[in-house]
Amino acid sequence: MLRLSRVVLVLFVLSLSSPLEAQAQDVVELARRRHNRPDSTLHNYRSRLNTLVSVALTSDPLAPPNLLVASELASAVAWERAGGLQVKMLGQRYVTSFGPEAEAGLDFSRPWFVATAPGDSLRLLGGIDIPTRAAVHPFAVGAELYYAYEVGDTVTLYVADRQVDLVEVKVTPTRGDESLVVGSVWVDGATGDVGAMQIRFVGRRLWGDDEEGAEWANRFVSISASLQQGLWDRRYWLPHQQEVELMVRIPFIGNSALPIIFRNEFDLYEINTGEHIAWTSPDSMREGIDRSTTYEDGGTLWLRAGRRIDPDEVPDSTSGESARRRQSTKVSAGPAQGGWEIIRPPEDSLLAYAEWQRPLATPASELTLPSAEELERRARALSNDIVGRKLFVIQYDRLPDFIRYNRVESLALGLAVRYDIPRRAFWSVAGGFSFGFADLEPKGRLDVRYDAPGVRAELAGYSELHVAGTTLSDRKRAFGNSLRALILGRDDADYYRASGAALTYDTRWSWFRGRLRLAFEDHQSVERNTDIAIPGIWQDSVFQLNPPADEGTFWRGDAEAIIYVGDWTRPTGRGQLTFGAEVGSDADSLDYVQPRVGLEGKVDLGKVAAVAIAARGGWTAGDAPVQRLWRIGGLETVRGFTHGTLRGESYWTGRIEVAHIRPIWRPVIFADVGWAGDGSDWPGGGSGGDVLWSAGGGISLLNGFIRAELVFPEFEEVQFELYFAGAL
Repeated sequence: MLRLSRVVLVLFVLSLSSPLEAQAQDVVELARRRHNRPDSTLHNYRSRLNTLVSVALTSDPLAPPNLLVASELASAVAWERAGGLQVKMLGQRYVTSFGPEAEAGLDFSRPWFVATAPGDSLRLLGGIDIPTRAAVHPFAVGAELYYAYEVGDTVTLYVADRQVDLVEVKVTPTRGDESLVVGSVWVDGATGDVGAMQIRFVGRRLWGDDEEGAEWANRFVSISASLQQGLWDRRYWLPHQQEVELMVRIPFIGNSALPIIFRNEFDLYEINTGEHIAWTSPDSMREGIDRSTTYEDGGTLWLRAGRRIDPDEVPDSTSGESARRRQSTKVSAGPAQGGWEIIRPPEDSLLAYAEWQRPLATPASELTLPSAEELERRARALSNDIVGRKLFVIQYDRLPDFIRYNRVESLALGLAVRYDIPRRAFWSVAGGFSFGFADLEPKGRLDVRYDAPGVRAELAGYSELHVAGTTLSDRKRAFGNSLRALILGRDDADYYRASGAALTYDTRWSWFRGRLRLAFEDHQSVERNTDIAIPGIWQDSVFQLNPPADEGTFWRGDAEAIIYVGDWTRPTGRGQLTFGAEVGSDADSLDYVQPRVGLEGKVDLGKVAAVAIAARGGWTAGDAPVQRLWRIGGLETVRGFTHGTLRGESYWTGRIEVAHIRPIWRPVIFADVGWAGDGSDWPGGGSGGDVLWSAGGGISLLNGFIRAELVFPEFEEVQFELYFAGAL
């Protein structure tokens, strides 16, 4: 018996041999015949199935995703050609970023995987009905009306008594009036069986008959899949690993997305045992014999101590009967595909399961599908008449491009649009405009961008309000600063106007990320133009004055390297180390160099506490303009102090936070320390100026999404802070 793990290694790692000397049509006809007439000698099998579902969050496509939930389910699968499919859930486990008390168990009321080979209609998440309209299988009868075929490379596998040639068939849609796929299928050149598939779902009817709605859905939701079959008993191609990536992009704002991975892994096959399935559900639930009841979505029984629960005893999600649910066995069944049933034991039984083959310490080697990049490229190369994707949309890179509030502009509103260039994968052009109601100054930006998985390049021209003391990659403060400015009257930024052009290149390889940027800019001072904020009701003046900038034209160059440390498929136990340097000059000469370094990370201390640390420092050689001096004070450096309390050629900051781990809200304590001043006075103190420090505590909601704190700057006073995106 040959396990597919060896097949996959050869299929995707070893060098590929030359293509078979056969026409694409011959291979497709062979595959089509096998698809329509499966091997009749396969009568039944039993196997073990592990299902892993992981949900992550990313706001930067070039940064590792942050794991939110990973949940794994162990099951026993029994399949009969004449009888149907039975799944017995055996155990479950999960990990979340919300603490050990948060529950994230899996539950499926219908079969969610492909038991043998996909049928004429491709839907790989059968229990969820995603996509809405199943795709036409490339080898179904009549599929040639929708697809073009091309023979690619061939992989040779050596089995005990024969040589297996897996021929790649590249499948490309030729029309878009159906739900279709683009990708590659590897076909056994002797039998026509499918050994592997890598596909992306496309088409104007993927999400139903409403083409306008489908265009929006195709822009913000994508589905990629990788199906790897194993050659068992030297004859039967049966499921080994099935991966489906559902990428849900947050519409209109930035690059935020939720990559959701469904991974099924089959092993321990027993084939043609002759043992029939011992059904738990009545025949009528699986075969639809009872005409008075329909089971289109499956029927459900609740069993307790071997007897059927009275309908009045079925647990009600609104009545707090979770304890009774834990003591009950649930059986779902339906008539589709020859009959199926899913048996779910009580939850405490599932959690007691201990026969896992590996730890959940690494729930997924990747939080995105490895083949998704190539599939995305092939899908983007198709005509939009086939893909059915909205090309011209309102799209902001960051929320402050749409609405922001600060002491220079007061309220500022903006409009940004992006246009994807047809049949030029990952290329787009964009423009944006904003206007501040206090400074009465328009701002704008135009860019041409290449934004592929793993790399981004951009040429932009702009006239905008920039934040002093930040690197070239940071154009504006986060949206949370706008709310703090309006609600608390604290603006944690100094501003100047930058007009010019910039070229950016940003890429990531595994645990390493590199950024390069070159800009030519004209800098102009801006003033404080408003004191309107909620504290202004009882205070005469709210915001500090905005300091002037050194005006003129400047060349700026910036290089940065980020090293990601730890396992980023976990919600904790990870960090990043950053090295960077900026060089700048006026129109004639090199004026300054500013190296910088930073370290940040978080780790859990058992199941009791979470700890986050951050340390940063920067230096200046030469004569830097005022807007490039380092600043200390505020949320990002030392809380409780006004932004820019200390400024200088050099700086350093340190921070530690400790939170008690809870699922929804967490108590947090923290301490901040920092200094900025002349380089000759580094590391501070004495004539170089005092070191600032503060401490405090508060509440963190939803893993730092909202933070409310009381801060004690040097224990001389108390200050209330409210902000978003806390570390813990």
